[in-house]
Formats: sequence, structure tokens, C-alpha cells
Amino acid sequence: MPPDALAVALLTGAAGGIGGQVVKEAWKAVGSGWLEGYFRDHAPKAQEQAQQNVAEFLAGLAVRVNRLADAIGPTAGMQQKVEAGLQDPDFSVVLKGAILSAARSSNKVKHNVLARAVAERLAAAPESTEALASSIAVEAIPRLSAVHLNLLRIAAIVYAIRPPGLPLPERPEDTDDGGTTPAEKQALNAYPDWLRTALALVPRADEVRASDYTHLASSGCLIVERRVWLDIENVFRPTGGRWLSLAAAGGYGERVRDFLGSDEEGRALTSLWEDGLRHVILAPAGLLIGTAAHDVQSQSETPISWATAPAAFLAPPEQLEIWDGRGGIRREFMDVLEREIRDLASRDVGFWRHLDRS
Repeated sequence: MPPDALAVALLTGAAGGIGGQVVKEAWKAVGSGWLEGYFRDHAPKAQEQAQQNVAEFLAGLAVRVNRLADAIGPTAGMQQKVEAGLQDPDFSVVLKGAILSAARSSNKVKHNVLARAVAERLAAAPESTEALASSIAVEAIPRLSAVHLNLLRIAAIVYAIRPPGLPLPERPEDTDDGGTTPAEKQALNAYPDWLRTALALVPRADEVRASDYTHLASSGCLIVERRVWLDIENVFRPTGGRWLSLAAAGGYGERVRDFLGSDEEGRALTSLWEDGLRHVILAPAGLLIGTAAHDVQSQSETPISWATAPAAFLAPPEQLEIWDGRGGIRREFMDVLEREIRDLASRDVGFWRHLDRS
């Protein structure tokens, strides 16, 4: 068998802090002998590659656990969480699954996502949504392609991840009606540029098929619910139900709209939205994977927001005003009507299938 994965991981800097302790104890408990036995009948090159893959995962796991310990602070009892986790059979199964998943793939994004999932499982309360989501994520990752990981990344940005300071609080303090604080104004001003940077490398229309969404649904990463009325600009709105004056908003809405209509990545996102992303509701496991994939792409550290944007759960409007009061039809009504008809035509429903879909 090639050099032990733990030894390689330690040489890459995984020895320090509580993360190093987790890696050493975990490898002793579930890693070395089991992994060697699993790949015993495989070619020597495959055995060597598996060890290298696991070493990269273990080094990443140590870094993740150390960051988590720094984030929650010593008073949160991270040491106790680690000791309890290493004795928990469920965590042992999750860790074993992550090691095997990492061994089978050289994909660095998968290694990072697996490390994030294991670290989140370690910190989560037993039987909590976070713990269950982490377990599901570890099981799902070996079944996901690079396209799936990127699709979950984009979905997490659209529906959940926001830059610091956003969304704005519903009840502002120390501001006039419709106004913003200097910090809020700065956050709103930076928002369109943040979106443009975060949404780099949006999958193109020919890269994502309907089967990709159903595959992600069957893997426990998302559910699909047709919502033709849902508007991406409403989902991106960082103000919630709070009203802002034009001066306070600083034109962020127009800049977001310009990004969606004029920027190459924005147009790709709009196309992806129209072709299926609109109908996605992320499950907690998909949110975890998408957030971790975003961090790999952006070289950042994003706390997982287990609550997606409220706009993602909007129900269809019970009553939509038709007339604009000036003898015309409201634009909002026509937009919803057009989306409904396009949706019916795309699914070959009744006589709508004969419409020109262009």
C-alpha cells in the first residue's frame, strides 16, 4: 500500500490545533486499515491515487475544523463537541462515508465540500436539521457531477447567500421612513458588483437539462415545484418588505436589472432561471453543498444560512390586478400571463403545444 494518507496530510500542515486532533483520531478510528482493505484488490496506481485523494481531504478537514473552532469560540465547548462526535456512531458513519467518497474522486471541489459537511456535522446537535443535512450531503456528493455542484452553487447564491449587511433588517433603527443608515447604503451600493462577481461561471443553457434537476431532487438536494409567477428580481431584492425611497435605494435595482439583461453572465443566469432554476427550492443538504462550492469558487468563508430567501417560498398571487387605472393592462399581469403560457407550451399541454415558443 502507498504511504499512509494521514502521514501525507500531516506533512501538508494538518497537524495543528483541534483540527489536527480530529484528523488523527478519526483516521485511527475509521480510516487506515479499513481504507487499505477496501482497495486491496485494486491496481497499485488506484491505491496510490486513493491515498492521495484522502490525504487532501484530511488536510482540508483539519483546516475546516480549526476555522469552525475559531468562529464559535472556546466558550462553545468545541473540544467537548469533538470528543462526543468521535464517540458518536452516526458521526463515525458520516466520516467513513466522506473518506470513501474522497478516495474515489480527485475533484478538489468535492474534497472541500466533503470537509465542510463533516465539520458541520461535528458541530451540529445530534438529530438536528443541520446534522441530518450534513449526513445527506456526504451521501449525495459521490453521485454529483461538476455540473451539479455548479448548479447548486448558483442556486445557493440566488436563494440564500447574501453579502455582509444584507438583507436589510425589516425594522430599521435611527433612520427616517424610507431611509437607510450609512452602513446600509454602502451595502446596497456594493450589492450589484457582489452579484456580478459571485455569479461567475453560470452554467450555459446547453449544459443543464431537466434530468439534472430530477437527479438533484432524487439525491435529496432540492425539490422542484413549478412557480412561473416567481420573479428573479424579487428573489434578489435585499430589502424584504421594507420600503426605501429612491435616494436611499441608490439605484441598486436598476443596476441589478442591467446585470441580468446586459452582462454575459447575467444573461446566462436569466436563461438558466427561465429554463428551470425558477422552480427550485433548495433542501438543506443542497444548500450546504452549494454554499461550500461557492466558497471554493470565491475563496471565501461563508456561514451557512439555513433559511433560504423568503421570496423562494412565495405562493402564487391570489388576485392580480389587471387594469392599470388608465384604460390599459398592468405590465405585471401581462408578464405573469406570458410566463404561464410559455410554461404550458414548453410542457406540450393541450393546444398550447402548437404555439411558437420562440
